[in-house]
Amino acid sequence: TQPLRQICTARCDGLKRSSYELVVVVIRVATVPLAAIRVLEVDRQLWGFNGCHRVAAHERLGMATIKARLRKANPEVLRLHRL
Repeated sequence: TQPLRQICTARCDGLKRSSYELVVVVIRVATVPLAAIRVLEVDRQLWGFNGCHRVAAHERLGMATIKARLRKANPEVLRLHRL
């Protein structure tokens, strides 16, 4: 798990509340384990590139951490992901 507050999720801006409310319900009921989000670590900064709805749902529920697959990368890999 990774601390939510340390993960930059620039591509997740502008999600509609209704689009992640189902994920909130899934987390509350906990009948289905959610897949880990993918996170790149570049120069000690964490960057999330998928799982925007899961991140938003965790934030809405006040959760401090999220299940994540962490991969170390260099700035060039980060640049390619941000295109």
